[in-house]
Formats: sequence, structure tokens, C-alpha cells
Amino acid sequence: MGNHDAVNNGKALYKAMYGDFDFSFIVGNTKFILLNTNFLEFDGKAPDLVWLEAELKEGQKYDHIFVLSHIYPILYEFGRDQGKGEQYGALISKYNVSYSLHGHRHAYNLFYPFDGRIPYLVSGATERLEYIVFTINGDNITFERIQLNS
Repeated sequence: MGNHDAVNNGKALYKAMYGDFDFSFIVGNTKFILLNTNFLEFDGKAPDLVWLEAELKEGQKYDHIFVLSHIYPILYEFGRDQGKGEQYGALISKYNVSYSLHGHRHAYNLFYPFDGRIPYLVSGATERLEYIVFTINGDNITFERIQLNS
């Protein structure tokens, strides 16, 4: 859920269409965890890091874990000033997440914050005709940045 989706009646509409704000699913031997990180729009109650840790613990039986959220943890809008960003970074590292994937700023960025071990990838925006394709082949994970307007 993007931060603009959470205004007005957006929360109710999102929930009616998609279900829970936080959820996970399995594809093959990979766990995908989708975390609501709209700290400001959810009165400081998001992200739910207790829920995230439970999902990460359960995910240890899979070869790969991807955590996806709209706002990334080094931003104020994540709850960084309340320590939520650092807590998130510690959990991601503790449970050896394969990738932490984000949006929000509409500009591609690959970086390694906190302890420098886990890749954090911010995707470009669809208005720029840009997207990322991941390929998982056993232990090997690769991605390709597709830019249709270049």
C-alpha cells in the first residue's frame, strides 16, 4: 500500500479489495513478506515490527526471503525518528533477508544501509516506464532493471 492509497477512504477500499495491510505468501522455496510502512498515515502504528519478526522467524525454513514495503527504513515517513528504521534493519540482517524492496521516491536506488550486508532496492516508477525483474534459480538471485524509455 502506498502512502497516497491511505488517505480519505483509501484504507477501507484497499482492505475491501486486497485484504490485510500486512501479509505474506510463498512461491516455490521463497517467502515474500509485504509490510505496511505508512507510519504517518497509520498514526505511528505501522510498521508492525512484532508481526514482521514472527514472519521472518517462520520464513527461516525457506531458501530466500524478500520483504516488500512502500516506504524504506531510512526515511522519516517510516518512523525513523522513533527508531523503527534501525529496528527494521536489525531484523532484516538477523534473519538474513535476501532483498528489502521499496518504492515511494519513484527513483531507482540500490544501497546497503545499516550493517551493509542486505541489499535494499528502491524501484523506479511506472510513470518513467521502468520496472525490475527478479530471477531466482536455486541459491542464485539476479535482477534486471528494465527502462522502456531509454
